[in-house]
Amino acid sequence: MKFKLKSFMKCLLISFGVLIAVMIIFIALFISITFEDEKTKNTSYHPFKSEKIKAKYISLYEKNSQKWPADSISKFVDTSYGKTFVRITGPDNGFPLVLLHGGGGSSLDWLPYIEALSGVYRTYAIDGIYGNGKSVYTKTVRNSDDYVQWLNELFTALGINRNINLMGLSYGGWIAGQYLVHHPEGLKKVVLIAPAATVLPISPQWLGRMMVGLFPFRACKKYFFRGVFGEQDLSKISEAEQEKFVDDAMFAAEACKPIPTAMPTMIQDNELRAITIPTLIIIGEYENMYSAQKAVQRIGQVAPHVNTTIIPGTGHLLAVIKKDVINAIVLDFLKKP
Repeated sequence: MKFKLKSFMKCLLISFGVLIAVMIIFIALFISITFEDEKTKNTSYHPFKSEKIKAKYISLYEKNSQKWPADSISKFVDTSYGKTFVRITGPDNGFPLVLLHGGGGSSLDWLPYIEALSGVYRTYAIDGIYGNGKSVYTKTVRNSDDYVQWLNELFTALGINRNINLMGLSYGGWIAGQYLVHHPEGLKKVVLIAPAATVLPISPQWLGRMMVGLFPFRACKKYFFRGVFGEQDLSKISEAEQEKFVDDAMFAAEACKPIPTAMPTMIQDNELRAITIPTLIIIGEYENMYSAQKAVQRIGQVAPHVNTTIIPGTGHLLAVIKKDVINAIVLDFLKKP
């Protein structure tokens, strides 16, 4: 009995020590992001770690951008938060459709969607100041108000202040939802795909995985992706595709400084009820960030005028696994009067 008690206490102390070490490292990482030296933002290679790694990263980005399936115009737009890179595709007279990618991504995440969407709409695929694209942030984002102001400035500079269709994925879905709630003027329709938080709080397990995924180690990135996407989604893509997710995350961690972002939050009941812009929320059946079923139930009870769709057989990776289904659903929703 004494031996078992000693073994248990030993394991408990080791676990506690590991937890403390992880917390210290995470706090140090948080401080380094939050209180970033302003001088580093004035270097020619910001937000990358060096000129050499910037050249390597941009070279790979440009190589991947050659897969863009339609003619496009690319430009940098100045905002008070920095230079924002925008890729514009589709007919000049088409209604604008602004696309916000997920956290750590880029406008290239919309590659599987552009051909279908830009056939009808004037798409604006944004490299967010919260992602790992070509945009260069110069002011730290503290909360959702900053993102709303950033989008306001961006839309004004692009000359698209009316009849805007806004679509966001994951973290970009949360940003789109915040814009919908706080600045609906000028919006035509909104689509939120697996939005971070927004409808329900992010689960503690998901947050734990996210914290581990911040560390620049391959095992940590793998642990994060397996928890975020889940076995249901990962079983539907090849081992090579799974490894590419990890490779891309590792390269981004190697090349880019940690990007200051705001923690996603829920839209409150009174805000949901006040939504007047036609809105569609799409969630995968096996979403790991929160329960898809409970999310749809809440919307049905609080704001039944907001459209919801659960995509069967997929989770947070729905935009990759079910792209054809989502393309069809989105186009149908946007075309309705």
